[in-house]
Amino acid sequence: MKWKSIFVYILFLSALSISSLYAQTNTATITQSGWYRIAINGPLIQGGSGGSRAAARFILKDVSDHTHGTLEFLGYIHFGDKPVINILNNSFYNQVSFVKLRIVEAGSYEGAAIEVYVRNQSPDTSHITCYIENNIQLSGWTPVDWQFINSSPGDNDGIPSGFAARTINLSNIVQGFVTDGGRQKSYFNGNFYTSGKVGIGTENPQSELAVNGTVTAKQVKVTITGWPDYVFDTAYSLLPLKEVMAYVHEHKHLPELPSAKNIDKEGLDLGSMQKAQMKKIEELTLYLMEEDKKIADLKEIVNNQNKIIEKLNLRIEKLENQKQ
Repeated sequence: MKWKSIFVYILFLSALSISSLYAQTNTATITQSGWYRIAINGPLIQGGSGGSRAAARFILKDVSDHTHGTLEFLGYIHFGDKPVINILNNSFYNQVSFVKLRIVEAGSYEGAAIEVYVRNQSPDTSHITCYIENNIQLSGWTPVDWQFINSSPGDNDGIPSGFAARTINLSNIVQGFVTDGGRQKSYFNGNFYTSGKVGIGTENPQSELAVNGTVTAKQVKVTITGWPDYVFDTAYSLLPLKEVMAYVHEHKHLPELPSAKNIDKEGLDLGSMQKAQMKKIEELTLYLMEEDKKIADLKEIVNNQNKIIEKLNLRIEKLENQKQ
């Protein structure tokens, strides 16, 4: 048991050693709201060299009296390409202290910086700390002692000439967002699976996918069975137009189609509606075919009657000539 205890103690010390090796801390007292630089990779100079790859976990803490919070995220850069911020946790009391977060970057070797907009809660001073962990890339992030950049909260305010800011607004974000190209996104390389429901623009999805807004797509494919080609079967019983007219006059919509009231209440089932509309189109085709046949029959009757009339006119003319 003694040797086992010693072994566990050695492992514990090793873990502490590794943790301290890869954990870096910067603490500051903030009296002014603004953008603050907390880490850099490379020179951050247009035309400079030295920027490469950096990836680390950042934990920012605000322990002010009237507002405090914790922001945890992953910051990644790869030779000025694919800058990523992945928010793991953004918790705060009263008001958010860390309002925005951005990666400032340019070309492959010109470097990058991670900056955060801190909102100082007057008359308090913000007592903030930055922890950088797992900073083990080839060059990695170099901590900066909360360097003040600019007091304006604009996404691009205070960035060096020739550089771009990839900014994420933290006001309403709890976790799980990624930023690239200045837009909030989530990226997945491969299949994405969830056993729950997905809501876009809604926090209470009532179906597997709920979108509170416009869906734009080049193609939408709905799998459905029972396509109404049976309407053209000779055994199909087509409702007489007189009965259709009576139904429309009473209900103000076509048979087998939902009413406006029903659509307003339950929405529109795209697959079912498409199938129902196709059935009505095929029934309409049958009605037109019937009417076309009736018109053709009437034309034949009229042509025959015209021939008879023509013969009668000839006979009348002949009789009149004989009287003379």
